[in-house]
Amino acid sequence: MAAKALVPEGRHSPVATTVGSKLYMFRGVLGDRSAKHRPSDEENNMMYIYDVIERQWTKRATTGSFPTACSESACTSFGEKIYTFGGFTDNQEYTSETHEFCVHTLVWKKLEQTNSSEGPMRKCSSGMVAFYRDSDERLQLWVFGGYGVKGGDGKPNPGARFVLAKDRNKGRTNELHILHVSDGKWEGPRITGEAPPPCDSFTFIRVDGFRVVLFGGWVPETKHRSDIVYILDLRLKEWKTVAVGLLEKVQRWLSAKKWPAGREYHTAYSLHDPDAREPHPALLVVCGLDDRYKPRNDMWVYDVELQMWEEIRLSKHFVPRWWHTGGIFHRVDDGKVQVVTFGGIASTWKEKGEESEWPMLSETAVIALDFDPTKRLPKGSTGWKLSEEDSGPKSPKSPLTV
Repeated sequence: MAAKALVPEGRHSPVATTVGSKLYMFRGVLGDRSAKHRPSDEENNMMYIYDVIERQWTKRATTGSFPTACSESACTSFGEKIYTFGGFTDNQEYTSETHEFCVHTLVWKKLEQTNSSEGPMRKCSSGMVAFYRDSDERLQLWVFGGYGVKGGDGKPNPGARFVLAKDRNKGRTNELHILHVSDGKWEGPRITGEAPPPCDSFTFIRVDGFRVVLFGGWVPETKHRSDIVYILDLRLKEWKTVAVGLLEKVQRWLSAKKWPAGREYHTAYSLHDPDAREPHPALLVVCGLDDRYKPRNDMWVYDVELQMWEEIRLSKHFVPRWWHTGGIFHRVDDGKVQVVTFGGIASTWKEKGEESEWPMLSETAVIALDFDPTKRLPKGSTGWKLSEEDSGPKSPKSPLTV
């Protein structure tokens, strides 16, 4: 009898990123944050690995100096290393720790911060990208925004703001910091342009060699989930804004022009390898929680050069979700990409409800996309579409877990 395929327990907000042909997933919240839903120490330190070629999960024990956060950490990868920053702990606390994980040795390492007083505040739900500077051969980790504790060890960069939440000394920020990995030093750079307002639960994705796209997130000053695109130039240290103007809103209402609804707790990926110097960088946005507090099951492509959105319609059987995770894989042989989505919450957000009331997804959905540059212009298309080999999500039998 064949062994039963491994399906990770449903969860939300784990650490997750891709290296090569594999998605690496660590921890997350299973059910709620109470002691009865906490995994054992052994299980808590397992790394779940999804092989997109084999389409199956495995899990491996990890060692080393583990992160204290269990969820909502910022995460990125560079080469064969995974980096995490901050997050929310089992003890209901925020952290500003930074860790490195090697996918070959399966060892965690805490990165020492030689000047933590110049770094970010303790927080979760921030964004992070890796940027390798060829000029001095140094790896940088750029950390933006998030929700956490005002003050503490961190120091905001020039021009950064903090908006208090209902909880005392807690709130959202738009601070931006750079960690120089080689010497553990934080830098609070002076950034020009119009920065995003204080926010959290957005996506912060590098789409080419030097540009990062920020989309979505909860903005306390407007009390809405953002639908504005912000682009950060890592070389010039400059923000640019792609806003929804009045004309665009009217056109969107008339369905003459599409623009995705504002959202948070979504996922986003670069549709091209950001280091491959592709001529048409694009961002892919998947699902999320909208301003009506409802999960979405939509997928959108943003063409950075054309500054336009195009919706890729998913199957009606694709369960709406938010606070999920996943990754994207670029196939070298045929130019297709495969998008993997795992977990998340399938119900409407309940402000006064318990997390245990939220149904957790445990399905692994894989969606393939094709790019046809001949359709990009002049027809007003991004050139992306669902692949004929994958007209809808493929997943093992793994229904909602409640």
